[in-house]
Amino acid sequence: MYKGAFSKKILVFLVLSFLFAHLSFAEDATRVRDNSYLAIGPGFGIPYGIIGGSLEVTPDDHFSLSGGIGYCPGGVGYSFGARIYPVGRSRDFFLSIGAYYGIVAVIETIGAYHDYDHVGGFAFGVGGVWWKSKLKFSIDFDLMWVLPNWPSSVAKSDKGFPLRLSFGFKWHFTFK
Repeated sequence: MYKGAFSKKILVFLVLSFLFAHLSFAEDATRVRDNSYLAIGPGFGIPYGIIGGSLEVTPDDHFSLSGGIGYCPGGVGYSFGARIYPVGRSRDFFLSIGAYYGIVAVIETIGAYHDYDHVGGFAFGVGGVWWKSKLKFSIDFDLMWVLPNWPSSVAKSDKGFPLRLSFGFKWHFTFK
């Protein structure tokens, strides 16, 4: 259902966002460049495998890769994805744009027993990061738009609202 033209639009959006982040700030020589870092921490939402932890690797001021694993009703939730930081991350607060793939919804079946089915799909979000570099600690949040790969047996009225929140804490470790 979300294949073809829609997938191409998503890919074009991500490529253009990445280029914008790198090209529009390439000439800003007055910025102080931060070291690359590895961040790890707990949280809830899609980047954290629903309720769990996330590992993020940030090779420069404008881009990061992340993965999350955690508890999800009925089993283990996961996600992996990338974030861009359009204005860099040299301030205490900066914006982020993220794209993830993983468990984005859960279907609960009620009958003689409860059963849960995980629904995979894509999630795209905008958010912010409050970062205290001296403390090597950050708080991040996102508002995510989810595109689940719903099974055909799920009625349209049962699919829920397509926006999700995420929130987490991370400790940072720098490297060069």
